This record gives sequence, structure tokens and C-alpha cells, in this order.
Amino acid sequence: QDTGVIYSSQVEVYSEPNLFSKRLFKIHEGLKVSINDKAQGWVEIELIDGKKGWLENRQIRFIQ
Repeated sequence: QDTGVIYSSQVEVYSEPNLFSKRLFKIHEGLKVSINDKAQGWVEIELIDGKKGWLENRQIRFIQ
């Protein structure tokens, strides 16, 4: 499974891969997340506690 680290100081996480969808929660720089899916400049992440959502891929750095 792919992982990444949040690169922006504060990131809004959305319910769908677009800025018009519902904002679910905020996360902060340095947080390590699992990556479930990718779609047109967006990635779906999952936190350790099971929360899921979408953010723009420019806000995350992928870990190999």
C-alpha cells in the first residue's frame, strides 16, 4: 500500500475529488497517511483511525 506525508501546513480533506464537495476534516503538515486511490490531481487518503477523504496531490509527498 502506498503512503505519503502531508506537505502543506494545513490541508482540507474533502468527501469527493473536487473543491465543491463537503469538507470532512483538516490535517496538518508531517502527518503520514495511506493512499487508497488517485484521480485527476487528487488522492484519496486514509488515516490510522479509519477516516477517509480526498485532497489535492500537490499537498502530499509520496513515500516509495
